[in-house]
Amino acid sequence: MNRHFRTWGPKAVALIGKLPATLEDRSLNIAMRRRAPSETVTRFRYRESQAAATPLRRMAFRWARDNLAVLRASDPAMPDALNDRAMDNWRPLVSIGDLVGGEWPVRVREAALALSKDTEEADGSALIVLLQEQGEIFTDRDL
Repeated sequence: MNRHFRTWGPKAVALIGKLPATLEDRSLNIAMRRRAPSETVTRFRYRESQAAATPLRRMAFRWARDNLAVLRASDPAMPDALNDRAMDNWRPLVSIGDLVGGEWPVRVREAALALSKDTEEADGSALIVLLQEQGEIFTDRDL
């Protein structure tokens, strides 16, 4: 008997510092910061937010249900500057932006580029250097 398991799902991880590279590479990362003493914010009240969120949640659910077939068939043009994993991560949101239209196709691609720019493994990173040195060891020893 085969069972189907979903392996993708929204997650929220809060930490101080950077995510582990394997998690960062598989995520859409939004960095947060502490507010400055000069900034004022309105306190979040869960109970009050529920009243405002309920109609929005219902509209979003209905829109997603009505457009599911189109979104599943979508294969949007992705920004070339993204690496393969970032393209895979952003594809659902880019599909939604394209379907909504207006300014959203441009805005979602700009967001993808801005939020993915620091996740690229650059030449010279510790991980790349380590892998290159391990490869040289195996090559030198003819293993």
